[in-house]
Amino acid sequence: MELVVPPGFDVPGCLVREGFLVAADVTAHQGVRVTTLERTAFDCVLHLPRLEAVTALDQFLRAGVRREALAARGRALSRAGEARRLREVLRLADRGAASPPES
Repeated sequence: MELVVPPGFDVPGCLVREGFLVAADVTAHQGVRVTTLERTAFDCVLHLPRLEAVTALDQFLRAGVRREALAARGRALSRAGEARRLREVLRLADRGAASPPES
């Protein structure tokens, strides 16, 4: 399991990435605080291997994540490599792909 956690936070048995979450990126599911679909899609695009990122983004788009919202997040990225990767994965993603082989 991989988690984004506040700096200095550790979860035994999980791969953690330190990061800051704004309140709008957090929601609750069955009483558990989790990141929103949009934030989770954004993190997947930046951290998964490219093919997996495209496949995951296809499904996030099918679930209602808006491509334009992710593109707006990309414009706020300070690292050129991350912004380039986001643009590339957004270009390759297809909301119509119903399964990973279709990606």
